Amino acid sequence: MPKLNKRGKPSGWKNFDSKISKYFTVGDAVNHDVKRIPSNIVVKQRIKKLAKELDKLQEQFGQIQINSWYRPKAVNDAIGGASNSQHIQGWAADIELKGKNNRLRKEFENWLNKNWKGGVGLGIASGKTYTHIDRGPIVTGK
Repeated sequence: MPKLNKRGKPSGWKNFDSKISKYFTVGDAVNHDVKRIPSNIVVKQRIKKLAKELDKLQEQFGQIQINSWYRPKAVNDAIGGASNSQHIQGWAADIELKGKNNRLRKEFENWLNKNWKGGVGLGIASGKTYTHIDRGPIVTGK
């Protein structure tokens, strides 16, 4: 039986509403999918560190939407992700600015290109564009 919080809900990584940083929750990190909940403590620590970096972006640019963050290998393989994807390690997120104009999006991308310590890339999926950021070396190929 999982540990319960004061409201009778599962606590920690089993509760999608649990905060992992000022602005982001477990649900954000695992795409509200129980198959994506990490069991590895190192991966959990990486997710929390990345969340703190995303908090800084949230404060500077406003509403950041997470499209994809942590993906266990099986999930990553199923969606056709790169075999060495930083998402598997908890070090990457695909994000976009919700409801923001093109000028602010360009400013956001320029800021990332100049200041982000890690990989930055533009992605397109299902007709939507997003920005991939990670804390590891730039990943290429599948």
